[in-house]
Amino acid sequence: MAVVTATPADVSAQARTSLHVTRDKGVLPEMDGYTPEPDVLVVDAGVLGPADAYVDQKHVHFVAESVSRSTVGQDYGRKLNQYAARGISTYLIVDVLTGECVLYREPKGDEYTSAVPYRFGEEIGFSIAGVPVTVRTDFKKIR
Repeated sequence: MAVVTATPADVSAQARTSLHVTRDKGVLPEMDGYTPEPDVLVVDAGVLGPADAYVDQKHVHFVAESVSRSTVGQDYGRKLNQYAARGISTYLIVDVLTGECVLYREPKGDEYTSAVPYRFGEEIGFSIAGVPVTVRTDFKKIR
């Protein structure tokens, strides 16, 4: 499984005060009988308590999924459509099966209007809620 991490040195002071990086939280409300649980989320700071298992979609700015053989269809299908329909501005897929990341942006309905692929080893630059972010893709492809 690929891991997307951020250390305090990687995150600007602005991001530390306005955004929070977390993992494995469900995104509410339920939609079409489904509540996705992304591997990594960036949410508004202060919206999650220590024991919270869910976050309201209006506070979610970024989600990332690490693809595995058992989740590939869901990560590129149902979750992609769910995140776009929820208005989550940025969705990153880390695909260890292909050695590629795909950055989805600009949700419209249940689709993203921008999808940019990156090979492992390339840096991905974008902004989350006005905060510049760089993701290093030093991941390994599964053989």
